[in-house]
Amino acid sequence: MYKKILVAIDGSELSLFALQEAIKLASGFGTEVSLTVFYVSQFMPTYDGTMFIDMDQVRRDTTEVVIGKAKPLLDATKIQCEILTVDGDPAQEICKKAKEGKYELIVLGNRGHGMFTELLTGSVSLKVVQHAHCPVLIVRK
Repeated sequence: MYKKILVAIDGSELSLFALQEAIKLASGFGTEVSLTVFYVSQFMPTYDGTMFIDMDQVRRDTTEVVIGKAKPLLDATKIQCEILTVDGDPAQEICKKAKEGKYELIVLGNRGHGMFTELLTGSVSLKVVQHAHCPVLIVRK
């Protein structure tokens, strides 16, 4: 039985599906389980020389949208849930949070990139599987 589950989301349909699956899984473990929804906002500097973009505001707005999509799923459950957000590299931050928070399971979606794309860019899920201190559940739709 897992008592502390970390669910990484990015606002995509697949990550919300992974959150639904994590809620189902946690529901089977009783009231002692806690679920943490974790969103990592990536820093992407942008400047084209002609206009100023407030990237901090863009990140705040994006975070609000992503969390807004997850909130109804969490409100509908009786499981103890919390939402955390940080800025950084998603794979690194997910592994770091899981280890520091002593989570027993990480749940995240798999984007389903092809093998060629994965070889060139890598994926968050692959990096998390390789570096996490605990079991990782990759949810596919």
